[in-house]
Amino acid sequence: MAASQISEDLKSIEGKEYALHRGYAASARFNLQHYQIKETIGYLLHPDIPITEGQFLMTYLEKPGGYLQWQEGNMPAYIARQRESPSSPNIFLYMYAFEQFHLKALAMRPPHVNDWITALGDYLTAQGLEKVKCQTFKVPKKYWRSWTEVLLLIAEEVASRMGSEEYAAIVRGVGGELTKGAIQPNLMPIVAVGRKPLR
Repeated sequence: MAASQISEDLKSIEGKEYALHRGYAASARFNLQHYQIKETIGYLLHPDIPITEGQFLMTYLEKPGGYLQWQEGNMPAYIARQRESPSSPNIFLYMYAFEQFHLKALAMRPPHVNDWITALGDYLTAQGLEKVKCQTFKVPKKYWRSWTEVLLLIAEEVASRMGSEEYAAIVRGVGGELTKGAIQPNLMPIVAVGRKPLR
C-alpha cells in the first residue's frame, strides 16, 4: 500500500468523533478487552482507589480526594519492536504488510507523537495529583494470540471506517496466518493512578 494512499485513507477517519464502531460486535470486543486487561494485570480498577458500592466513578473523581486512573498501551515500545524485529515477509506476508502499514502511517505524524504515553505519571503529577503511581505491565506470552485477535478486531473496524478494501484484505490475511503462528508482541499496558488533593 503506497504512502499516499495510506495518507488518504487515514484522512477519511481523522476528526471523527470515534474511529471505531459502536454496535453489538464492537461492544463484545470491548468487553473482551476488559477481560484481557483484568487477566493480565489483575484488576480493572486500581486497588488504591477506594470505591464503595453504589458510587459512580466519574462523580467520585470530581471530588477532593478523588482518584484518576489512566491506562494506555505502550505504543513507543510496541512500534520499536516492529521496527527492530519485523515479521518475515517470506513466512508471514500479511503480518509483515500489517506492520508496515502502521509504520508508514506513523511516519506521516510528528516525531515522538506517542512519547507522552510513557510519561503518564509525570503528567498526573504536573496537574497536581498526589500519591501518583505508574506501572508498565508485560503481557504473558500465553495471551499474545488472544491479544492479537483483539487487535485484528479493532483493525477490521478501522478498515471499515476508512473504506479501505486493501487494508481490510491485509487484516483478513493476518487472520489466516494466526493458525501458522503469526502473533503480535503485546502493547504492554501502562497504568497511572493519582489522587486529587483533599483541599
